Amino acid sequence: MGGSCDIACKICRYHMEPLEVMRELRFKLVEEGQLLPQHIPVIDNLRKEDNMMMKPKVERG
Repeated sequence: MGGSCDIACKICRYHMEPLEVMRELRFKLVEEGQLLPQHIPVIDNLRKEDNMMMKPKVERG
């Protein structure tokens, strides 16, 4: 999302915070289990190795 929409929503309309609304929508979708397939390996690795880099804990500094 570009900054122009964010600025336009604040100046021209109702002082909306579109980024906040989008973030909350994403949180809700994830809580409901609606994930993108490409995100599943990253989430699984976070649970298993505590990092998003797909590296084992023992290989990290």
